[in-house]
Amino acid sequence: MCAARFSGCLNGCTEEAACGAVAPVIASRMLDWNEVGPRILNSLEIGTVMTIFYQKKSQRPERRTFQIRQDTRQMVWSRSPDKMEGEVTLQAQRRAAAARILNGPQAS
Repeated sequence: MCAARFSGCLNGCTEEAACGAVAPVIASRMLDWNEVGPRILNSLEIGTVMTIFYQKKSQRPERRTFQIRQDTRQMVWSRSPDKMEGEVTLQAQRRAAAARILNGPQAS
């Protein structure tokens, strides 16, 4: 998720003259985690709706909500708010991502 979503500017700085301009990030202009961190974590706990598209035309796109649970350190997803469809620990995700980086892209 991008922290720019909270302020409308590219890197979250309100004093930035051209919010849409792409420029290298300067250390003095980086976001202060103490200020923005709680808002980002709250947004991740509330959840993000994503649409999953399939290559086959016969399958319709599905909307799922992905959320982070800080107390259990899990990422959960669901189709409806009342029932969780799946979960994975963030530690397992980190190991899988590290393995992908070390092993490189796999041919399908």
